[in-house]
Amino acid sequence: MQQSNLDAPALSPVVLVWLDWYDGGVWLHSGLGDLVFEGVTYRGVGNLGAISRAKESGQIAPHTLTLTLSGLDQTQLAEVLQDKSIGRPAKITLGLLDDSNQIMDSSVLFAGRIASAPIRSGTENAVSVRLISRLADWDKGGNQRYNNANHQQRHPGDTLFQYVAAMAERPIYWGSKKDAAPLKA
Repeated sequence: MQQSNLDAPALSPVVLVWLDWYDGGVWLHSGLGDLVFEGVTYRGVGNLGAISRAKESGQIAPHTLTLTLSGLDQTQLAEVLQDKSIGRPAKITLGLLDDSNQIMDSSVLFAGRIASAPIRSGTENAVSVRLISRLADWDKGGNQRYNNANHQQRHPGDTLFQYVAAMAERPIYWGSKKDAAPLKA
């Protein structure tokens, strides 16, 4: 955010949330009514929405946030139950509204993915969407292998890894004129 925008006489903060649900994006904001930002219409949830407190630390570690949306009817809860949104991207942005309800400036507060979406049903129907930061992906191993079969899936016809298996068993005589047997395809 620019310092000149923070010095404006009348500013109101607004939190913008984007969730990439399986069947389409969900755009919500902390105010009331509709708000257009970057060509997208965000729906206001007012007091029906809440965001957990963000925890900061000096360590490079994944962080989580929980978004809670209450006041849902049984039909809306059923849609959340059927949705396959775990692992899909999400973003929370802080915006500054001027006196004409236009966003003057914004800053991304959190970017990550949806980790879970448990539902509370009963006297108060609510869904709590837990978001996890992109750093959580660093703990996972990749599914790419450095062998010919995996390389052919990504780049058909490329022979870069053709001799990798043969070279793994090939003796190397470092600093000697003696050479190993030639590679056979």
